[in-house]
Amino acid sequence: MAIGKDLTQRIMERQADIDFLLKESSRINKIVNGMRQLTRVSGNKGPIEIHRLLDETLATMNDVLKKRKITTETRYCEGSPRVLADHDELLQVLSNLIRNSMQAIEEAQRGGGAVGAPPKIWFETELLQSEEDSRVLIRVCDNGPGIRRRELSESVRGLLHDQDGRGGHRPWSFHRKTLYSRLRW
Repeated sequence: MAIGKDLTQRIMERQADIDFLLKESSRINKIVNGMRQLTRVSGNKGPIEIHRLLDETLATMNDVLKKRKITTETRYCEGSPRVLADHDELLQVLSNLIRNSMQAIEEAQRGGGAVGAPPKIWFETELLQSEEDSRVLIRVCDNGPGIRRRELSESVRGLLHDQDGRGGHRPWSFHRKTLYSRLRW
């Protein structure tokens, strides 16, 4: 009886792993196809509950974050704000921002730079309302060393161009386009 119960539990755990892998591979396939068609306007926009998407992003990155001993936190505004965006594209943007934070923290640790204890990455949201519209401000934060003021303008310019400085179709260009053109609140 105990062996059967244990076997059933193991099968259920493996099925959950398989379901997760299938979902993520489908998402990745969709992102790759989307990057191939960057010049076209995405037709996959829909209302997205932003806190749910941020939680999903952290869940997707959880294994990598745990392996690197980086903790996570969320500091959400009240309510369940929604944005009109492509779910998978926005998930990819947020995942890449987390990867950038992880890299900055790891580089600082290797180089003896200042990093909070424990290393941490967190999301913050804020609802910005005016008479004309409402917006959701999303911050991806970490307690790494940060960027020196004199390096900030160069860093921001680097986010908008590829490694050769030409701009175009590389990941940050994709993110800029997604963040500035495709999100409508």
